[in-house]
Amino acid sequence: MYIASRNRKQIVNLKHVTQIYTGPMGSIKADFVGGKTCNLEKYETVEETNEAMKRLTEAIGTTEMFVFPYLKK
Repeated sequence: MYIASRNRKQIVNLKHVTQIYTGPMGSIKADFVGGKTCNLEKYETVEETNEAMKRLTEAIGTTEMFVFPYLKK
């Protein structure tokens, strides 16, 4: 499965990711097998961040590509 940022300028292969989690100030981050970390996406509010993570967890195992959604406040 792949994850793409909202603007589709970043695509991540989940085969190389050890964990995805929410970071500070609305960010969604990923840790990779080699120890590197990257910001997958950033939202304006905690509610938007939580909704995006909810949608991602629901998509895992059901699709090959997940694009982080644009969410309204």
